[in-house]
Amino acid sequence: MRSLGVVVCLAVLGIGAQAQTPTAVADHERAFLVGPGTVLCGPIAQEPRWSFDGRYVLMKLHRVLISREAFAAVAARRQTEHGPTVEHALVLVDADAGKAELILPRTGSDDPGLDCGWLTGSHVGVAVARSGSAAEPRSMKVTLIDAGSRKTRTLLEVGEGSLVLLDFDLTAPRVLVRTTGQVAGEPRRTGWFVVDRTGNKREVASSALPGPVEYMTWTHDGKLLARTGRPGSAPDRKASVRWWIVEPLTFAVREIERPAMPTPVERDSALRVVASEQEVRHGEARGKVNLLWLETTNAQGPDRALLCADGDWGSVSPSRSHVLWSARGVAWIAPIASIPLSKYRELQDAAARTALMSKGKQVALAIMMYAQDHDETLPEPEQMPSGIEPYIKGAEVLRDFVYALRGGKIADYAAPATTEMGHITGPGGKAIVFLDGHVEWRND
Repeated sequence: MRSLGVVVCLAVLGIGAQAQTPTAVADHERAFLVGPGTVLCGPIAQEPRWSFDGRYVLMKLHRVLISREAFAAVAARRQTEHGPTVEHALVLVDADAGKAELILPRTGSDDPGLDCGWLTGSHVGVAVARSGSAAEPRSMKVTLIDAGSRKTRTLLEVGEGSLVLLDFDLTAPRVLVRTTGQVAGEPRRTGWFVVDRTGNKREVASSALPGPVEYMTWTHDGKLLARTGRPGSAPDRKASVRWWIVEPLTFAVREIERPAMPTPVERDSALRVVASEQEVRHGEARGKVNLLWLETTNAQGPDRALLCADGDWGSVSPSRSHVLWSARGVAWIAPIASIPLSKYRELQDAAARTALMSKGKQVALAIMMYAQDHDETLPEPEQMPSGIEPYIKGAEVLRDFVYALRGGKIADYAAPATTEMGHITGPGGKAIVFLDGHVEWRND
């Protein structure tokens, strides 16, 4: 495996970066705060697969590589036989570390046939990909990936022109592998293999079932549902379909009536990434960008916060500890911190109070500067706030300030430290501005 650098991503950092304002959304009970984003890899990153706990991600990567020799030749406008190559690879992402590494790299412009997933409740992944390059004989390899040790091991290899499908058991760390083609030099056939987290693979013996297996999948209770025979397709041809339950440990079989087909289990989507298009203009030019939002739902309805501009896709980890997204093909990841909603509201109020007290100090300074320029005379009520606007940066600072003095000379006020010049109302109280320039918070 190779560590992925971020040099290839520099061209898009200004466009696909995380929004600069703090990203936070709240549901009925908790608030979710997104930390700074980290570049992982790209372009082009696609189809993330999270491990059960959100610690690791397997993801497809497609990119163009060019050697130093080829780059130098292009720069000097010389002919070269070493042109750019296309690399298709599987990327292993350590979400906690914010790092990505290449697994199963392969060059060639044709379809790499990548597919992958995680064994339930483990940090062991299984991937299938076409080996070799476009100019070499190719086979489909099934590879076991241990995310903790970063080690890989080939489990199965099927000949050129073969098909391999993965079906993961949601109740135990194992996967059903269907192969159609030549396995270990045998004649072309369809094989069904159960693989566990140690890499132990066992073939579901066709002799255990009467007739070739046409279909097999996992049930919701961790057994195998198999179908033998084919439905009749012509009026004079009878259907010969039979259904079976296969025990995955012993391969004992029993026939059943036609079952209800298993339905996919939907993931909890209380915290998710959603996309929306936004039209943008620059002079006469127009275009559309794809905005990515972190979204949840509370009593007031959907709560959204901007995650990324010009994004491709986004995904929240099953543990809600990280969010992963792609902007112009480059993958980013950021941590998510979850805190009780009541605590979040307290932090929001504390931040608002701090901001209001800062505004109060700016107002006090502006009034003192006005007084210095007007023979130590304070502004009259009718002169506020326009009279001190030249002394302050940003009129919005004065928007909520309530002036409480009558004007006059500063010397006319005997106790500046206790004389209130005015206040700004905030959550649960007021920022009181005193004549000597200090500011205090007073609860309602």
